[in-house]
Amino acid sequence: MDPLSQFPVGPDTLFDTEVRARTTDPYTSHLAAGTVNGLRAKQAAVQHVLYEHGPLSLAQLVRVYRENLDLPDQSESGIRTRAHELLEKGLVVVTGERINEGGRRERLLDVIL
Repeated sequence: MDPLSQFPVGPDTLFDTEVRARTTDPYTSHLAAGTVNGLRAKQAAVQHVLYEHGPLSLAQLVRVYRENLDLPDQSESGIRTRAHELLEKGLVVVTGERINEGGRRERLLDVIL
């Protein structure tokens, strides 16, 4: 049995525009590209925090993210930017609002399951 036969890449998907590989790349590059979910490591880390601890406001997200030393290092603005990117991709949604300690309204974010 061909060890590559377990991957769903063949003549019909080899040049699929959704796969992030050039048409001139070798077959193995198309296999690897087909496994990419489109998220960068820092986006995936923010999504993981929301999955484990959500729903969270942006301020809560930053605090919880920074408490977890296993995650990639990001600035506060970087964490907020990654959260907004996930919102734009439709992988995170606003699930409600809360009033923070200063009396201001904050949106609560959570992942889509």
